[in-house]
Amino acid sequence: MKTHFRELRIQLLEYFVTDNDYFSNKWVLNPFDENIVATGKQTIEIHNQIIEFSADKTLQLQFSSQDLNMFWLACRNEYENLVTEVLKTLVLFATSYLYKKRFPSMVV
Repeated sequence: MKTHFRELRIQLLEYFVTDNDYFSNKWVLNPFDENIVATGKQTIEIHNQIIEFSADKTLQLQFSSQDLNMFWLACRNEYENLVTEVLKTLVLFATSYLYKKRFPSMVV
């Protein structure tokens, strides 16, 4: 039984976002904040795309008037690689959030 719980713990730690991952991907929540973009830990290609993306004033106006998910989905055609990274982050955040919210309320 102990072995099972150890293995389960390892799998959960690999699956859910750590605090470090969250802070390195915080640019997803606001790609137009220079301070956040500068602290991200992305590949050089993605980082360059973020810089190019964040310089677009039209996108910045759209960002302020749209839901976060809808905004990123609308950018998918022009910034496919960037949006793919964004979606990975958003899906991980959603699943870890639901886990943290639901798991403590479960009755064993």
